[in-house]
Amino acid sequence: MPKQLPSILLGGAVIAVANTLLGALVMHFVLQRSFMAVPLSYVGCLVSTGAGLLAVWHYTSTYQTTISGGQGAMMGFWAGAVATLVGSGLSHLLSLAGLLPDLSSVRMDRDIPAVAQHSLFQILGYLLIVTVYAVLGLIGGVLGAAVFKKGSAYQDDSTASDFI
Repeated sequence: MPKQLPSILLGGAVIAVANTLLGALVMHFVLQRSFMAVPLSYVGCLVSTGAGLLAVWHYTSTYQTTISGGQGAMMGFWAGAVATLVGSGLSHLLSLAGLLPDLSSVRMDRDIPAVAQHSLFQILGYLLIVTVYAVLGLIGGVLGAAVFKKGSAYQDDSTASDFI
């Protein structure tokens, strides 16, 4: 079975850029205290399913093969995780460069409990976000496996994972 990593990285990177741009728009609306930030955040979740869809599409188109739903799920999961990690790094770099607003300057102390300001709580929140977006990518991967069928299915009789 051909390597899946390039497709996973491509799907994750493209969706990371799309979600970073969408996140910039959400930040703008947060700073304006507009209600539009909430529906755009939901759109960001929908876009995240595109990581799995794009990874599976690229893989099936490149190798003219059909993959199982399980393989699509695995590809989507990792593409969603890559999208979150790359997108977070990109957002941080753009924020440091002054191209994205720094939300830490917004005074919200009265709305945030003391425990939420603790760094361990923030790390756990970040891990939760990575997990949620990876699961959304997984859903996209399963959908992609069902939609993007090319050629014959690859019969893998081994038990080893070959996604890298």
